[in-house]
Amino acid sequence: MNQSEIILENGMRLTVINSHELPLVRLYGIIKAGNYFHYNPYIPVLTSDLLTRGTAQQSRKAFAAYCDKFGLEFDMADCGPLNVFFNGSSPSRFIDFLLAVCRDALFSPLFSAEELAIAKKENLAGVMRGADSPELLAKWEVMSMLYTKNHPLYAFPAEQYLERYIDFVNNATRNEIVAFWKTWYAPSRIHLVLAGDVDAPSIQTAQALFEREVGAFSFFANQTYLHDVLPLQADERIVYLPQKSSAVYWAGQAISITSAHADFPALKMAIAILGAGMQSRLFNQVREKKGYSYSIGATINYSEEFPGYWRIIAHCNPSNIWKVRDEVADVLRIFVEKGVTEEEIREAQMFLKGRRFFAASSLQGIAAQTIPDIIAKHPGLTQSIEDRIMVLTVDEVNDVMRRHVIPDAMKVALAGTIDK
Repeated sequence: MNQSEIILENGMRLTVINSHELPLVRLYGIIKAGNYFHYNPYIPVLTSDLLTRGTAQQSRKAFAAYCDKFGLEFDMADCGPLNVFFNGSSPSRFIDFLLAVCRDALFSPLFSAEELAIAKKENLAGVMRGADSPELLAKWEVMSMLYTKNHPLYAFPAEQYLERYIDFVNNATRNEIVAFWKTWYAPSRIHLVLAGDVDAPSIQTAQALFEREVGAFSFFANQTYLHDVLPLQADERIVYLPQKSSAVYWAGQAISITSAHADFPALKMAIAILGAGMQSRLFNQVREKKGYSYSIGATINYSEEFPGYWRIIAHCNPSNIWKVRDEVADVLRIFVEKGVTEEEIREAQMFLKGRRFFAASSLQGIAAQTIPDIIAKHPGLTQSIEDRIMVLTVDEVNDVMRRHVIPDAMKVALAGTIDK
């Protein structure tokens, strides 16, 4: 399997991963145009949402019919803090059509008033669902405790959530969306990945299609970000929601490293031992032995561009929420004091190795694994992390874990129908 990268004259980057086992092509893309780049976070969200709702060449229905005719898939997958992600697929014989669809969506969107009204209605429905979700409200509460408003991961606390985000959606205008698109959807901010049965003529087609897309787009140097993290100290809040049969414990702690840091593989290992899978400390103690929670787990939410956080989430009967909170605190304290064992490291290595193998067993997984390396501008980063994890020692994991896991400095939110 060969991988190569081409930088077009307009600054757009194209990575090609050749695999001719099946006559299929997967397309992935990253645009540096996330919701951090506008004071109204729904301007970037609606911009990406509208890209597949009609282009200058064809209406939304015609766009969908064209994709169906040639067996194409193309979707704007997610708008995150810094990056917008999109993906697509097609039989390899129709790759030129897939590339044309991608180009039209990115560079010739229609932004019709009718589709904007529909998109706003759908996003408002999403806001309303979030306002009724204990897990989401607990998460936003913790994010507001971890970060200042300048940070890409900041979220408004639960009491402000509904009003703020309804206003953001309602106040989004077509003029602002078009202006955002013209500013941030510059070719130099886009990286496209083609994986699968890709031949040389198709690469030339991709270059010809995208290279001429310059027009009125503005180029920007690498953006610098404000990474304001609030002090590492304990805090706890309750988000009360009436008539909920399940409660949520949500705890987080900001970390000071990105995935490229030397400590990251050992920290990832430590958090996996703490809360990943049925062999983890949290699962065995809180769910299996005590029976306090329906589910519980821990993971790292990390970025290749700025330090992220690690978190613990548990779902339980509202009557058990305080038991979950206290038991998690005990497990975490003992975890840091006594450290991990050799047996736990071996089990976690097998767990992570199996997950990695499964991800690499499909064309989709192989292509997706290149995305973190692209974002980090660090070729081979993902593989180097996995390789390092496989040779970690007990002392290495415990040393790193004790530097980055501070039991007495967790930000905790408890959400649901909770007896205060």
